[in-house]
Amino acid sequence: VVLSAKIDIKDRVDVITLGADDYMIKPFSIEEVMAKLKNVEKRLVVNHPTIYTFNHSHLKVLPLSREVFVHNQLINLTQYEYDILLHLLSHPNIVFSRDMIIEQCFSNSDAYDRVIDVFIKNIRKKIDFSSEKSYIKTHYGIGYQFVGVKDE
Repeated sequence: VVLSAKIDIKDRVDVITLGADDYMIKPFSIEEVMAKLKNVEKRLVVNHPTIYTFNHSHLKVLPLSREVFVHNQLINLTQYEYDILLHLLSHPNIVFSRDMIIEQCFSNSDAYDRVIDVFIKNIRKKIDFSSEKSYIKTHYGIGYQFVGVKDE
């Protein structure tokens, strides 16, 4: 929600086009601002869960704080490891190629596709509960898929 003294329609359209949910021109009441902010907050909570839990709370991911817990222990993931994990678990049971993961998780599209293999290996070391059962399944020659069982 943008609060401004500018009344020009072009400014308002530009700001909303860039992603603002609303544009309010002075003077405005604090009650109106708070009501609009609460509406934005509701949409954020609906679109982005505050917590993901898997396998009877073995794995917990908190997107708003970018924290990952395994057996209630905070796990240190790099920025890219976290982004890859969140992308995969946000789309369970979908297989993503290395190129798709690079496109979604890296701002630098020049990243080498085999670097994804290294990130996946590191993520597995940090979050998997046994060597036989992994949260991330490899589809050889195709890509990776998150297969954790989401808690209700």
